[in-house]
Amino acid sequence: MRLPQSRRAGREGFTLIELLVVMAIIAVLIALTAAGIFNVYIRGYELQNRSDISQLSTAVGAFQSEFKVTAPPPSRIRLVRNMNQYAQTPSPVPGLDNDSRDYILRMYPNCRDTWATTGINWSPLGASWNGDTVLTGEQCLVFFLGGLQQIGPPHGVHGFSTNPNNPMAPGGTRKGPFFEFKSNRLEPGNGGFMYYKDVFGAPVVYFSSYKTRNGYNRYGSSDSTFISGGAYHDGAGRYLNPDSFQIISAGKNKTFGPGGTWTVQQAAAIGPAGGDDFTNFHDLRLGASGQ
Repeated sequence: MRLPQSRRAGREGFTLIELLVVMAIIAVLIALTAAGIFNVYIRGYELQNRSDISQLSTAVGAFQSEFKVTAPPPSRIRLVRNMNQYAQTPSPVPGLDNDSRDYILRMYPNCRDTWATTGINWSPLGASWNGDTVLTGEQCLVFFLGGLQQIGPPHGVHGFSTNPNNPMAPGGTRKGPFFEFKSNRLEPGNGGFMYYKDVFGAPVVYFSSYKTRNGYNRYGSSDSTFISGGAYHDGAGRYLNPDSFQIISAGKNKTFGPGGTWTVQQAAAIGPAGGDDFTNFHDLRLGASGQ
């Protein structure tokens, strides 16, 4: 005798609509999770960026203390192989040659004879250096805080020699580096001299008020290769950090702000280009007032 077939206890599977709904929910959850992870990632990079700028500022002070110089390093300097080149091929920029020579001799007064006779090769290019390079702000920051530079292995900066006659002498005991530059973020620029990239990949720029109280444009031209806006002031003729320096990172969008007027009260007006910039004169992004 044939027994009656029992009823199936359940369904065989999801319908197409149910599958689509589940897939849509999963996609939304993935998108929300990815956005959260990305925001955490960016915040981590911003924290690192702020820390780097703070440490660079501290390093400038350590440099000044080591070499007993009252003024922060200039953000424009002309380095020549032989000191007599200043007189033989003078710079068209008024004051630059004197300032360049004088600052180096404040650091190493006994290097005058070596520099004027056999010469000093300041560049990591070695023998291929043309012997005459003007460093702008981002390169000055690395040169003064890093000292001797090397492009080929070991790539990086190695401090200044304690040899009083030649700051670029290799080996021996060293002064600096005053900041721990990560070698993978150092890039050679004009004359082989390096600049430092922030965590997002844009150059970290530097403006100094060296020999110019409340001024960041002593030589009548931009102190940086990479930006056109320049340093920031308060709109009333007073620069931020008027007697020291400004360090600026372009932030996540890798685009520098316009320079010029900036105040905490009107921070939001700086616009998207500079809104995510970080500096040593404001604890937040330049576009955030903190109020």
